[in-house]
Amino acid sequence: MEPAPDLCELYLRLMEAYNTGDRATVEEVLSRQAGMSVIGTAPDEWWSDHLAFASAVGGHVQEQRAGVVQALPGEPEAYREGTVGWIVARPIYRVAERGDVPARVTMVAHLEAGNWKMVQQHISIGIPNDEVMQRAGRTE
Repeated sequence: MEPAPDLCELYLRLMEAYNTGDRATVEEVLSRQAGMSVIGTAPDEWWSDHLAFASAVGGHVQEQRAGVVQALPGEPEAYREGTVGWIVARPIYRVAERGDVPARVTMVAHLEAGNWKMVQQHISIGIPNDEVMQRAGRTE
């Protein structure tokens, strides 16, 4: 494994595209290979088609432009091994009039024709284990 600053740049570019609704950049960065997936924080945010996800980015941006949500990318860490690379980061979702929501993101990228393409992304919001148990109707 070796550090991959170019993958950090890819992540930052993609986060900026999410914030601005830059669908062209999202389409450019996503792999078109079978198996590409993006999983967001909401139960219905699960895409396995690059065009469907690129379209969804435009919908999320309307909220962001209204000042409801802004994604601050955090400091990514990235590594690569051959033609595969991965990125981890702790972005912050700044929600107007409600504060900051810390999140976690993992991305996997693949080198395709000399360019890094995202093949997998998962964003989650950490919930303390005791809260998970309460939601499940159990306490420890």
